[in-house]
Amino acid sequence: MARPSRNCDRMLLEAGVDILREKGITGISVRQVCERAGVNLGMFSYHFHSKENFLRQLLTQAYEDFFQQIVGAAKDVENPLERLLSVLDSAIDYIDSNRALAHALFKDGVRGTPLVAEMVSNNFPRHLKVIFQLVRDSQKSGILRDDIPATQILITLGSALVLPMFWSRELFECLDPKGQFLDIQARDDLNSSNVARARLGIILDGLRPKDASGGPLPFIKKKVSSEFSKLASRFGLFADEDSSTHGK
Repeated sequence: MARPSRNCDRMLLEAGVDILREKGITGISVRQVCERAGVNLGMFSYHFHSKENFLRQLLTQAYEDFFQQIVGAAKDVENPLERLLSVLDSAIDYIDSNRALAHALFKDGVRGTPLVAEMVSNNFPRHLKVIFQLVRDSQKSGILRDDIPATQILITLGSALVLPMFWSRELFECLDPKGQFLDIQARDDLNSSNVARARLGIILDGLRPKDASGGPLPFIKKKVSSEFSKLASRFGLFADEDSSTHGK
């Protein structure tokens, strides 16, 4: 006869998320998770069988919460640029609301923690493809410039919006340890969601359609597009992109 759950699996996962925020995935121990959840080790083994399986479910749940939030933000929005803005704004909001969790996972990812690397490899292409397609839809609608590969725009958005929310303060602490360039408050401001939204406005303002004669010289555009293509092809993002955007 099956053993009653008593929601132990949910309680263990919730405790795991709390510890993940505090210590990252490398700092999680089964005993600590059980103590925080008020669940005995036997029930942990019954539901998850192993620590690795538990951590994998923990990471999958964390990502799924993020993915469902950003996809839901674009629901019932018809204008492609507004859909793109809704998804990006939702991503910024999620990171800001779950800053400790996002920062812990980012640090584990930088360290090359295997389970985090596995989660990134298995899941990140999902939201990247959603954003990529919204960029392409905006380009096809004439709302955004179509002389820049969508993959280049995608990488620019990620590096300008998301990454500074994780490491801008730490970066300036290394480059300017005495605070001669930016004081502590200014460094914290760089991480804020409002500043991320301001960067989004700057990027999209620069992507408004312009005369074809503007922008970088053709040989520079071709070389840069080629480098972005190599990187983006790892995620299979070129499947729906018109080849005409690479040679303009």
